[in-house]
Amino acid sequence: MYFKFDLNYIKRHYYKVAMVVANAVLPDSRVLKTASTITKMGYDLTLFGLNHTKQVKEIKGNPFRIILLPNPKFKFVEEKKWPINREEVDWDRFWDIYATYLASYMNSLHTTVLHTHDMPGIAIGGHVRSYLKDKNIFWIHDIHEYVKGLTELPEPITKYYFGVEKEFIHQADVLTCVSPSLAKLLKKEHSLDSEPKVILNSPRLSDMDNFSRLDLRSSINLPTDIKLLVYSGVVKAVRGVDTLVEALTYLNSYQIAIITNSKGDYIDQLKRKINHLSLSDKVSFRHYVPSMNVTTFLRTADIGIHPIWKYPNAAIALPNKLFEYMHSGTPIIVSDNPTMAEFVKKHDMGLVFDEKNPVSLASAIKLTSERLTRDPDWSDKIKSLAHNYCWEEQELILDEIYSTHLPLKSSVNNQFREPKKIKILQLPVAAAGQPNILSKAINNSKVATCKSLRISSHKFNYPVDISLDGFSGRKKDVEKLSEIAKQFDVFHYHVRPLMFTELQEAFPSCLDILLLRASQKKVFFHFRGSEIRMPSVFKDMNKYSYADKISNSFRQMYPEIAQNKFIEYINAICNKVFVVDPELQTYVPNSLIIPRAIDISDLRPVYNTPQQKLKILHAPSNQIFKGTDAVLNAIKKLEDEGRNIEFIKIDGLENDEAMKAYAEADVVIDQLLIGWYGVLTVEAMALGKAVIAYIRDDLKHFLPNPPPLAIANPDTIYDVLSDLETNRKKITELGKRARMFVEENHDAYKITQNLIYIYENFNEKIDIINSWEWLNFFPEDAFFNNERKSYKRKKIVIKKYKTKISHKPIFFLKWKERFGRSGLYLKRFFEVVNDEGWKIALKKVIKRISNMS
Repeated sequence: MYFKFDLNYIKRHYYKVAMVVANAVLPDSRVLKTASTITKMGYDLTLFGLNHTKQVKEIKGNPFRIILLPNPKFKFVEEKKWPINREEVDWDRFWDIYATYLASYMNSLHTTVLHTHDMPGIAIGGHVRSYLKDKNIFWIHDIHEYVKGLTELPEPITKYYFGVEKEFIHQADVLTCVSPSLAKLLKKEHSLDSEPKVILNSPRLSDMDNFSRLDLRSSINLPTDIKLLVYSGVVKAVRGVDTLVEALTYLNSYQIAIITNSKGDYIDQLKRKINHLSLSDKVSFRHYVPSMNVTTFLRTADIGIHPIWKYPNAAIALPNKLFEYMHSGTPIIVSDNPTMAEFVKKHDMGLVFDEKNPVSLASAIKLTSERLTRDPDWSDKIKSLAHNYCWEEQELILDEIYSTHLPLKSSVNNQFREPKKIKILQLPVAAAGQPNILSKAINNSKVATCKSLRISSHKFNYPVDISLDGFSGRKKDVEKLSEIAKQFDVFHYHVRPLMFTELQEAFPSCLDILLLRASQKKVFFHFRGSEIRMPSVFKDMNKYSYADKISNSFRQMYPEIAQNKFIEYINAICNKVFVVDPELQTYVPNSLIIPRAIDISDLRPVYNTPQQKLKILHAPSNQIFKGTDAVLNAIKKLEDEGRNIEFIKIDGLENDEAMKAYAEADVVIDQLLIGWYGVLTVEAMALGKAVIAYIRDDLKHFLPNPPPLAIANPDTIYDVLSDLETNRKKITELGKRARMFVEENHDAYKITQNLIYIYENFNEKIDIINSWEWLNFFPEDAFFNNERKSYKRKKIVIKKYKTKISHKPIFFLKWKERFGRSGLYLKRFFEVVNDEGWKIALKKVIKRISNMS
């Protein structure tokens, strides 16, 4: 399942989902994959986890909010009731306290769906249901373990969790679990009407990157002639890793890699055993890689080992490691737990050994190695199974569950129900020509009219309906703008507000948006790039981030603290907030993705398989942001090898000229650093060109598989170009996939039909608290303190915006009578500004909008 911007995606956004897991979230790949899928489908999801402190913590960098709620332990500590022995914890009260925190958030977010995970999740869900019993919350619960079979845990803990499972399992509206065997057991033990839906914990097909430099063998500098055995996962006694170590004493020319983040006494004991057996040079430890990189990392191992002991929970499990080895094409040897052993035998993907028996394991390793030697295609056969056992298949089950039980709404009440065309204004910047493209497409509809407005010229000379070049907010500019504004019902902002000071959070930035809402206009805001790409998140989520190369002037224009406050304010004021792609959604979680648009009616694709020189084009609007240095290095290496290529680098061309250049190229390179493709890619794909761009590993699943473009980064650009130059048929295949993808996902007419639906139906209420927080962030309150020394012009700004607006900014003077029927209200606004100061006036504006909502 990949991302599609359609009416289903839009209508699903009315549902507010609270997903809950009782851990720190980020280590839990199953929960993160589930949350990503639900968000990709369109649902407005917030993922709640458990913090290790008594504070609330927000984790940034995902397309959905992640909030870690306070640890209830500290409530017990305050009461001096936290026991030394973990088995003596009052777990029911523990999760009840957590549920009170969660219920408060769910109430404020107007949550309609609760999706809980794992053993504590059912206890939390049961308690939350009792607190919100009047809210009619739909409850989905995902069961990760066979609780009764967790015999390795202390008996009081398993007894408690089995008790709450028995108490609440019938209250959940939908149950899911991790294996068919567990589904059968749950139905029998709890007398369920039907078996829970099975959602396997498998990786995504899109995770595999055969060009990646990330691989296990290279990480331990192991030659290819030595067989590499791998264990990946938690290391503790019940996992049987010591059996694998002992098996190595019966083998020659083998190396073991243990991939784990486990620490503690057992790990120390295992390492002592390795030293005692003189195996230190044959056993390597490596830390986990991100979950979306696991299959890529494992692909150079020879054999995967899963030696877990036999006990009831393991007996019914199909662990995620089983599928990770499958996806990497690695044969697997498993202990003789029934469900896992049957699966491996059925699919001919490895062998089974007797648990805790190193001799049996060593024998299985030898037999598997011999099979690999005589059957070199075995790995590919194993890998081919992944198409049936991948997360993309599990997404279809989640889609069925949500679609079946959560019917989509047709429309909501709004102010445009009378038979008249909606009048829309796209403003205030060129934004790669996107506002004008949307405007043209909207005008082709029968229900709306639209114009684009630009307040400054653009070097690429993108077309526009209304030009206010040189707009500066002075009297003559605002008079024009005021006359224009009263002609429209909907204002679709791109990149920035009209009122925008050099420091975006200084007064009067964003005042125009606030006043438009107060004037009963609909306002939508569309983030498009660097204006909201927060450096700290960019660096955390992207290995190739250029955050450290951003100029000081840009940092001063968009300081991260201001970006955060600006997002909160825009979310609080606007009817809805948009981004153009999943990468930007990770900075503005819970926004709607409105993809980049293109008019494909006049663009005719030309598919050809280049026979002579391969024409490679790169058009860097910004060489730092596009990764041009890496492109040039790759091209030079290809040229030094004598490859039959012609490299074309263009910059500064107007859009029409640039499009002609794209049409003549065979391969177009967009960017290698940002993590998603831009307008250049969309234009080139519409022309049927093979495009190369960097897609962040955690976002590749938003694209179809195989993807409609070649994915590369600075480390792999040479390899990707070399592959295309060698296998030129791939260029034609990519071009055809690209054109089909653009027709389905970037056609301006299709996009605007859905966009008009949003204009008509989305009317979110103003968030008073966050609106006022933005105002409190203005200079004289919080901004220019001792920690903000990076602002060179702070004294000037403080002087200009100190206290009341006694200087009466001239751009206010005509606005008060330029909004038609709203003129009297705006006049009153400025009277309050003059009498009581701008903060009191704005506070009254917020109150007014809230009352209107």
